[in-house]
Amino acid sequence: MIIGGITDILDGWAARHDLGENGEGKLGRYDLQIDTFLVFCTLAYFSLSGIVIPKVVGLGWIALALIVIFAYKRKPKILLSFEIPSRLALIVIAGLYDLKIFASIVLPALCIGVIIEHRRIRYLLFDYFPKVFFK
Repeated sequence: MIIGGITDILDGWAARHDLGENGEGKLGRYDLQIDTFLVFCTLAYFSLSGIVIPKVVGLGWIALALIVIFAYKRKPKILLSFEIPSRLALIVIAGLYDLKIFASIVLPALCIGVIIEHRRIRYLLFDYFPKVFFK
């Protein structure tokens, strides 16, 4: 997940620098869908490996999410409605699995990511998410 998060930062940076005339580049067009796929793959791994989540719960959540996402034609509001709780659940699962590893690796990685991407996080929280959810 850490490697996926790092590549997510890099592909997001590349997507923002490859903007077309309509403000959206080739990479940026699918960024949210790719991010959601990464989160679901990680959740599936945790479910299939039986680390913390029972298989039926994790895979059931993913199945429900995919059905709803495709029923609503992959609209950003729907993608985010499943991606955000899934990301938060992964953070909680990491802490439940091994608090020592969480405190020494995952938490510092999250903090470094927030520091590096603070402008992007502010944009997402105060501009992008409100625009997606309240239009």
